[in-house]
Amino acid sequence: MSSGSQSQHGPAQCQNGNPQNTGQSITTSDTVASGQLNGNLTEEEKLLRKLQAIRTPVSTFTTRSCSGCGTEIELNANTITNLTKYWVSPNTRYIALGAVCQNPSCPATCLGCGKPITASREDIFRRPVNIDNIDFEVSWCCTLGRLAAIWALACGWGEEPEDFSLRIQESYFRIVGLLIYLPTLTWTRRERSFLTMVISRSPLLGKAAQILNSKPIGMMARESGLSTAVIFFITGLDDTPGLIYDARKIYHSVVGELLGLSFEQAKIKPNIPSKDTGMSFAALVSNLAIEARAILKYTTNKQGKLAVPLEESGSLLMLSNTIDQLSSHYDQVKETNKIADAVPDNGVLQPLVNKEWHRSICLSDIPDGKMLATYAYHSEILNIVSSTPRRTRRLVTELSNLKTSLPEGIFVRHAASRLGAIKALIAGPEGTPYELGLFEFDIFCPHDYPDSPPSVWFKTTGGGSIKFSPNLEPNGQVCIVLEPGGRSSVIILQILVSIQGLILNSQPWPRREVQSPPNPSNDPPNDPSNDEVRARTLRYAVYPWIDQVHRQMREPQPNAVWIDVAAVHLEHNRAMIQERMVNSNKGPLTFRRVPRTRGEY
Repeated sequence: MSSGSQSQHGPAQCQNGNPQNTGQSITTSDTVASGQLNGNLTEEEKLLRKLQAIRTPVSTFTTRSCSGCGTEIELNANTITNLTKYWVSPNTRYIALGAVCQNPSCPATCLGCGKPITASREDIFRRPVNIDNIDFEVSWCCTLGRLAAIWALACGWGEEPEDFSLRIQESYFRIVGLLIYLPTLTWTRRERSFLTMVISRSPLLGKAAQILNSKPIGMMARESGLSTAVIFFITGLDDTPGLIYDARKIYHSVVGELLGLSFEQAKIKPNIPSKDTGMSFAALVSNLAIEARAILKYTTNKQGKLAVPLEESGSLLMLSNTIDQLSSHYDQVKETNKIADAVPDNGVLQPLVNKEWHRSICLSDIPDGKMLATYAYHSEILNIVSSTPRRTRRLVTELSNLKTSLPEGIFVRHAASRLGAIKALIAGPEGTPYELGLFEFDIFCPHDYPDSPPSVWFKTTGGGSIKFSPNLEPNGQVCIVLEPGGRSSVIILQILVSIQGLILNSQPWPRREVQSPPNPSNDPPNDPSNDEVRARTLRYAVYPWIDQVHRQMREPQPNAVWIDVAAVHLEHNRAMIQERMVNSNKGPLTFRRVPRTRGEY
């Protein structure tokens, strides 16, 4: 098989028949898609609507003609499980999530749009995935094709034979976890509703709960590939919090589960089958965390550090640490929801709630190692062997003042024992082209501070390539006018307020905005318009934070400084961010990773 297509004899049957269907979107009724069921409907009618909400998109996914030879590919309840087993058991390291026919020269066909999925295409989505310690590349064609692949894999593997390998189960969880973990802000309400229904009725959900509920961590560690894949899968469900925090619904097989509902196996009967409930995934993880923390406690030294490096301590400690981190994340979300409950439907925080939340986390210290790991002035701060009493008193006074003086939208972290090492995160002010963005700065107070001014390094530069303002250079330099000689008693606060109010303003390049028509002799051709700055903000000051938050859920990053702030900011502004992304020319999944610049992680 070539690297560009799944070209061996596939599991689906090929027949001469209908022309290729190229549907591009889910077409359920608005009532069904939004879940707005009339209170007067009978249980039978409600179930019928849910069936329609699943079967209508599925009928599009399963009516496909081969993109190579044009013959019809038959997909039904039997062949769909064969197809997904074919996906997760590749004989190359390239997995194309599409339908395949019997002709070995034909490429895989996207279930969403009907186009070929080949490695030679530049516009397809590719992501790496590790299965059983082997690296693979998973590819799909489009957003709808991704949703179709989630549905197909979520149908499960059918009846489980005795020799069904742990590797195949791991593959299902890994690939579905990857597809749901990726940012989804460009999905429509219908697509999100469909995803929730698909995952909630997937047998993978029950299998994951069984593994978490029936096995001690020691046994899970012996099957670490499958166990970590299951945890990766459930971390991807954060976009559907009902599946994490609510009691888990247990649907009866055939009639209630996804595969039967997707086709004609589930019939509407007068006696609607009942469903049971089980512990939520948050509760299951919390129970496991008790054991995990005990394991970590007895393998740490007096300083609270692991007695041996984590990477050398085996799968038991790695798994225990992951479960501990995930449980802590769920606990934090529950606390955040106490604030989030007051957020209106437009996704904007109410002023009072925003103020209380900001005041509680606007300033804090972090371990020196965590600060220095991504600090732009790493060498400079280490060269300060000891701080003068005047410098120390001044820093203590200024940092203490920030707790009550920082304007909303500005957050500060400083090293616990090196007070002159400071990080700041500033949210783009409302009504400016920087709105919704998060902009990061590193601040260094030299050994003779406050006689010498601080140095400021701008880090949100797209890897040193993007200019957001005349005062913010792509190389990280920041231009700010301060009072000379350290006369101001609030130099750090003055810097932060100047950046927020004077640099991140509504017209960063005013000549570009007011001159119309442009004058070739006076209008600088390289000055971006506000629309261009807004697009840069979306690409370089919004999407990278989405990616970091999701990465933190997948694999905790010990040196991530701003995850708590970014997660709340993105969630509370979800509606506005989604609207901005939908109106932009590029969705978040088309953005390429930018190279790292000084001190970035």
